[in-house]
Amino acid sequence: MIKAIPALALTAALMLGTATTSFAQEDIIDASMGKEITKIAKGFGKAKLEEDSRGDPMISGEVDKTLYTIYFYGCDEETHEGCTSLSFYAGFTWDEASAEVANQWNYDKRYGKAFVADDEGPGMKGDAKEAYIALQWDVDLTSGVTRDNMDAVIDTWVTNLGLFNDFLAENT
Repeated sequence: MIKAIPALALTAALMLGTATTSFAQEDIIDASMGKEITKIAKGFGKAKLEEDSRGDPMISGEVDKTLYTIYFYGCDEETHEGCTSLSFYAGFTWDEASAEVANQWNYDKRYGKAFVADDEGPGMKGDAKEAYIALQWDVDLTSGVTRDNMDAVIDTWVTNLGLFNDFLAENT
């Protein structure tokens, strides 16, 4: 009877390990899965999978009338597959753009880095000579994350876009 307990424990552990591995492989999202990330982004607003000027995947999106782009990085230079990270970006034409305002956002907020951009960026409208400020956030997906976590990543981005719009309005 005593010898049966380790055998049962080993069998249970093997079964649990197989079930966990199967679940983990099916539910993991990484930066090589542009179509899946686009589907998740569409749950928050408009999102379209495209290619950037190098041929790497790129998602162009819009939420609450704010345009944004998700760039894919760490992609194979020839196949443009196997990407490892994402960079969320939104640019805003804003006459009061200044390093002081960007620094205040960066001091107060954990997610999303603000900076005064020196050339016209994605989602910008108008003349490149206008002042503008950008919000950027990088996410490493090298080992992947669960679908729920990827949903939370995009939710955090969308929330911070709204907060950044409010921040700009308050500092005008």
